[in-house]
Order: sequence, then C-alpha cells, then structure tokens
Amino acid sequence: MTKSATTIWCGVRLAIMGVALVPGIPFTASAQTGALSSMTVSNLSPVFSPAVTQYTIPRTSACSVQVAATLTTATHRLYIASSETPSGVPRNVWVCDGVTKLSLVVYQNWTEKGRYTITLVHPPPARVAGARE
Repeated sequence: MTKSATTIWCGVRLAIMGVALVPGIPFTASAQTGALSSMTVSNLSPVFSPAVTQYTIPRTSACSVQVAATLTTATHRLYIASSETPSGVPRNVWVCDGVTKLSLVVYQNWTEKGRYTITLVHPPPARVAGARE
C-alpha cells in the first residue's frame, strides 16, 4: 500500500474534523480544508480557522448577513450561498424564511476543493435582572 502526503490511512475508526475515518478507506485532507485563508462574518463561532469547516452565528431580526471570504488559491472560484463571489468581496446573504444554514464552497474547474457551513442558531434567552436561576 502506497501512502501520499495528502492521504491518511488508518487502522482504527477515528473522527477528525467531523469526518469518520473507516479502516481501508482513504481520507484526502486537502479536499476538505484550507480552501479559504479568511472568513469574516459578525459573531462567527468559533473564530475562523482554515481547518475548521463548521461554524455558527446567532440568528437576529435582520434578514441578511454580510459574509466575506478570501481564497487561499486565487485561481479557485468562491460561491457564497450559491452565488459566485470574488475573493475578499463582501456578499449579503438572505437568512430569513426558514433559512437555517449557508455554505461557502470553493471550486477548481467544478471540482469541489472546500466547503464551509455556517448554521444560524437561536441565542440563549436574555437573563432578567433579579431572576432566580
């Protein structure tokens, strides 16, 4: 069996970055992470890291969220919420009417090179001053 720098073979079942690795099944890390060098969204959690692909933001009364992302490789194409977007240029994304997630997808010649998902979550209820816990 030949191993390359981008393929991980494992003998036990593991979970790395939310991807289950099964014995004998190759996992190609480069297709999963590192396609973006930055992402800017208000209240993004956790803080952006190229290796992290799942994020959350709190749902607010606003029906749009401004998202900007920078490609690691300038020749790739960036799609924010299914709309092609130039690297580093902000795009307003509609998040009302039942929208629960938005995706940032990076392609090279229509081959997906990276996918980042932002899930909208309801913030915890505000604490009332003087209320018991």
